[in-house]
Amino acid sequence: MSNRKRSKKSIRHSQLSQRILFQYTASLVGLVLGIVMFLSFARYFYSLYSWQSRDLIYRIAHIFLDNIYFLVGGILVTGVGLITYYFLLKPLRYLDEIVEAAEQLVQLPDRPIELSRVMRNTQD
Repeated sequence: MSNRKRSKKSIRHSQLSQRILFQYTASLVGLVLGIVMFLSFARYFYSLYSWQSRDLIYRIAHIFLDNIYFLVGGILVTGVGLITYYFLLKPLRYLDEIVEAAEQLVQLPDRPIELSRVMRNTQD
């Protein structure tokens, strides 16, 4: 294979890889920003009222405040885990799509292959 063809393939694959990596990073940043915004809103809401120690919401709030590091850590770890799982499966879905297209090419060589919009370069 010539260097020109190889570099075109590398560029095509790196664009898809860069897109997935950008989406992954943006999702992680969104998760962190969402947690920060939620905590800011909760703190603002909590400061709006004068609470009595016998109020139910006061007791619940103090349970959360006493365990805030565990709660935020758990939410963060769960969120990162789910986002990572999703973005690990994403390239595998593209690979499955290419495998199905290759099978179609073997079984029906005259029929054109149609891949998803993201995979148009590979299709062409």
